[in-house]
Amino acid sequence: MPACDSCGASLDPEATVCDLCGTPVAATPSVSADPPAESVEAEGQPRAGAACPACGHVNPPGSRFCNACGADLPVEAPTATPAPAAPTAGERPSSAAGKRGLMVVGLGVLAVVALYGLTLLSPRDAPEPAPATEEVGEAAPIPEGAPPLPDSLQAAADRFADLGTAEGWYESGRYYLTAAFNTVQTDPTSSVRWARRAIEDFERSLALEEDPQVRVALAEAATFDPADPMRPIQELRTVLDADPDNLDATFLLAERRLMIGRVDSARVAFERIVEIAPPGAPVRQRAEAALASMGPAGG
Repeated sequence: MPACDSCGASLDPEATVCDLCGTPVAATPSVSADPPAESVEAEGQPRAGAACPACGHVNPPGSRFCNACGADLPVEAPTATPAPAAPTAGERPSSAAGKRGLMVVGLGVLAVVALYGLTLLSPRDAPEPAPATEEVGEAAPIPEGAPPLPDSLQAAADRFADLGTAEGWYESGRYYLTAAFNTVQTDPTSSVRWARRAIEDFERSLALEEDPQVRVALAEAATFDPADPMRPIQELRTVLDADPDNLDATFLLAERRLMIGRVDSARVAFERIVEIAPPGAPVRQRAEAALASMGPAGG
């Protein structure tokens, strides 16, 4: 399709002048055919299919000049677009209605969220959970510091500790070790805390004077504390390295071996105690009872 040399508008092949700017076209075409029956009126443009008042040629829609003779074409006033009807009382424009719809949806969402929050916060009729049982070494960390000893034992332990001697710290630790023994089943948390205090007192005693009896007591107290399960073995080994026939250390080590399933090794240790301990000695009696509970060898 040719274009106008002045404005670049597309030209009808039969046009003699540009429909947009009126510039004459080089060649004079024949009269164009009638335009389609259906046409669209453009604002400020002549009606489609209007005949030229000079030559009678029917021009295409939007033409300002006749395509045949170049005469000016009449322009009809644009048809006024009817204004939208004003909203009546109590009626809102469409944009307001859309906003109102969005507001309703938003309020509905907020209501759902609020109800969900109330559901989470409101008490339920579910059964109350059973109180958590406190297990030594598996529950929450055991608080530091030993609770007061029962009855008048605390005053006695304090009197020995106030001496500040190796013997005084040993006797003070024995009070806490006894409390740990007595509560290991009924109050395991307090038992561990008392055992830790006993360990502290025994360590103070050993810092002043090395004594295998105190170190064996320290190993015994360490068996109550799950924080360092290897310490009892280490302390007992220290004693037995210096004195292989220490009966108390041998007995405690045999008990530890029995606890971890080393039955044959524990049996040898108990038999060694029975062999070298004097008749009637408490440690020998405990060793004999342990052997009796184990049954015959190989059984």
